[in-house]
Amino acid sequence: MEWYKLPKPKTPVHWFWVFFSSSLLLAWLSRPAPVDLAFHNATLADLELVRTPADPKRLALVEPLAQERCGEVRIFFPHQFSISGERLSDTAYYVCDTGWLGNPLLSSVNEYIYCSEEYAGEKKTVKRSKEVNITYTQHAVQKTTTFTGVDACTAQFAHAILHSQW
Repeated sequence: MEWYKLPKPKTPVHWFWVFFSSSLLLAWLSRPAPVDLAFHNATLADLELVRTPADPKRLALVEPLAQERCGEVRIFFPHQFSISGERLSDTAYYVCDTGWLGNPLLSSVNEYIYCSEEYAGEKKTVKRSKEVNITYTQHAVQKTTTFTGVDACTAQFAHAILHSQW
């Protein structure tokens, strides 16, 4: 008896199983790859990195890791984090009270204070503006914030690190 002469089933149940098996296979193949997040201590070599515009999706992935470490320091840079072995190079910084400040632009006033700064184990005392205005993007919204005193020092320090001017 030839295969094409076999009697046809009255209900095509086999198509259900073909569809179910195909759907299961496609679901398994399209699952997201596991993301390996890591934190790295800052080094002076990080100042040489070429920066890219801030990518909110990548920054959102490492935000929980930054929040966990907020008790240690107040500010983090994307180059201190890696996603699946690739270091981030976004132009942004994370302030523990505020969140990620992407693509920051800085403007300052002419009154000055002295700020103590430390990066990669190196300490400096630097003359900085007493008050700064920062325009940045956060969650795809452009915002402007004024920082004074210690917060102004922190913002200017972060800006200097991002632009390799420290």
